[in-house]
Formats: sequence, C-alpha cells, structure tokens
Amino acid sequence: MHLIQSAIMISILLLYYIALYYIILHYIILYYIILYYIILYYIILYYIILYYIILYYIILYYIILYYIILYYIGTIVFNFTDVHAELAIVATALPVLLTVSPDSVFNFGDCPLNDRVDTMCTIMNQCNILPVTYQFRRIAHFRAHPSSGKINPGETQNIIFSFNPKQIGKLWAVMVLTLSLTVLFINLLPSSCSQVAPLDYQHRS
Repeated sequence: MHLIQSAIMISILLLYYIALYYIILHYIILYYIILYYIILYYIILYYIILYYIILYYIILYYIILYYIILYYIGTIVFNFTDVHAELAIVATALPVLLTVSPDSVFNFGDCPLNDRVDTMCTIMNQCNILPVTYQFRRIAHFRAHPSSGKINPGETQNIIFSFNPKQIGKLWAVMVLTLSLTVLFINLLPSSCSQVAPLDYQHRS
C-alpha cells in the first residue's frame, strides 16, 4: 500500500514538472519570437532610413551638379555669344492745361467773425488725353470743397471756396492747389477787392 502511494506521488510530481517544463518552454519560444520580430522591425526601419538618406544625398548631388553645369553653360554662352537687341521707346510729354473761372476775381466781401462767406469757381482740364489729380492744402480761415479729387480729360470740377474768419482784421492767404506734379498758387483776399492772382504754374522738383 505504501509503495502504491509513493508511485502515485512520483507520477504526480513527474507530470507537474513535465507541464511546468512545457509552460516555461512555451514562454521561452514566445519571447524569442517577439524578440525576433522586434529585431526584424528595427533592421527594416534602419534600411528604410538608410535608403532615404542615400536618396536625399543622391538628389542633392544631382541638383548641385545641375546648377554647376547650368552656371558654366550660361557663362560660356554669355562669353561667346554676342547678341544685341534694339528696343524702340516712344513717349509723349503733355503739358498741364488747366483753366480757373470765372475770370480771375473772387470777391468774398466783408464777413462777420465766426460767420462764413462762400464763392464758387470752376476748374477745367483742357487736356484731352490725361486726367488731372488735384489737392488743396489746408490753410487758416479758408477752405476748399471738395479739397481733392480727379478731373478727367475735357471735364470740369466746381470748387467752393469758403472764408470763415476766426479773428478780426484783413486776412490774406495763398491757396495752394497741387495738380499732379504742378503747383498752382491762388491768392485769397477777403475784402471788397478780393481777387485771385493770375495763374502761376510751378513744377515741383
């Protein structure tokens, strides 16, 4: 009876160690399989990176070679090819043709302090080709409306000059009208003999 129990125990222990062996062997095989795929992954990644690095330097080499060849070919063509081209340039210089009406007299008359007196003039662009861009500079006591704009060829623009005195006395000013690259000076005298001086064109430098 004792011998039978010993044999059973030995068989159980033997089966236990056999199962443990196979379990350990299974995990060892699984470990090596995983390790194999990890190593294979890094080897493939290494060769892919190496491929793109080599490809990058090959492309860079050919780009540099292309520009070197292009530079020397361009230098040779430039040095050994004498080509001349003639270009015809035609231009027309046009004067600024401008008239201010009516006549040359703008009478503001007498104006109470802080009141306003208006008078209108007409500017005509007599040039039939180019428009004229104008702008009045701001000065004390006098205003021009509209103060800036563009007059198309052959057209006119009505300008309202306003005298709005802020102090007592006979006030004199020069209204400066800029026309493209030309400056026109207009004298404004707010009294019964107020007048505009004859048109004086001056080209700006």
